[in-house]
Amino acid sequence: ASEVRLQIKTKYTHYSAIERLILTSHPYETPEILACPVIAGSARYLSWIETETGNLEIDLQKFIALVVLLQRTLASI
Repeated sequence: ASEVRLQIKTKYTHYSAIERLILTSHPYETPEILACPVIAGSARYLSWIETETGNLEIDLQKFIALVVLLQRTLASI
């Protein structure tokens, strides 16, 4: 089986919902899910993250689309 590392950049407030989505859609019984705190970053980049992840519903739709794309890609390998 092939494995792919997926890095999701979002706010901590979205973590629980994203974790639930991963756990319900991932084929592994215990997928590796890690949250890494950001202790520093450029103001411009952190502002971009805040803007881009402002709507959890949109984030989850993007995530689901990405999961589907990854599943199709892995199936073709």
